[in-house]
Amino acid sequence: MKPLERGAIVNTSSIAALRGGIGPHPYAAAKAAIAALTRNAAAELGYYGIRVNAIAPGRIATPMVAATWAGGPDDLDGAYRAILPESPLKNRAGQASDIAEAAAWLLSEASGYVSGQMIVVDGGLIAGSPPATKPLKNAYTDRGVFLREGNERGAPSAAV
Repeated sequence: MKPLERGAIVNTSSIAALRGGIGPHPYAAAKAAIAALTRNAAAELGYYGIRVNAIAPGRIATPMVAATWAGGPDDLDGAYRAILPESPLKNRAGQASDIAEAAAWLLSEASGYVSGQMIVVDGGLIAGSPPATKPLKNAYTDRGVFLREGNERGAPSAAV
């Protein structure tokens, strides 16, 4: 890649690098190290026109998840059904194709100015989205308009 002065590298991390309680300590530490390696390699290789990014999958119906959440590593359908109730996106759980699509984008020229980033593919789990079994209650947005015209804050008064 250096002689060509172009290229793209995609590493695989995990949401365990970003949130505690997901996987054993050595797994989380290794995935966090991949995030740091990605940033450092991007800083070093940018001079050569090489982009370096990482993907951090969430719960994805893969053999590793199937071995833990379903009947064994070959039970991908069981893994999908098992993680579906935990998914932040209603009626949708993560699949290997979601990770493949993210990698394809990061390797393509469509992401030509993206480097040193970790793309999280988790349906919104790290963002704090709860399982999509019921709507999220929010103390601010459920009270009405939070920012009104004229830069007035808070819920509208009864006179409005």
